[in-house]
Amino acid sequence: MANLLLQIKPVYSPLADETANARHTGALRLMQHQLETLEAYDDPAVEVIFNTAMTGDGKTLAAFLP
Repeated sequence: MANLLLQIKPVYSPLADETANARHTGALRLMQHQLETLEAYDDPAVEVIFNTAMTGDGKTLAAFLP
């Protein structure tokens, strides 16, 4: 029987660019998906927002930012 090697890597989103972050939140550092969600809230052409980030990645915070 062969050995199985399992390597688990984190799936969290990357942090958003600091310049874009500062424009929206000041000192609060957001993940990229959170910043994109916040920008979608600010866009009057957007009617529905789907944030499909992984569990534990901060979707709830993104929803409460506005």
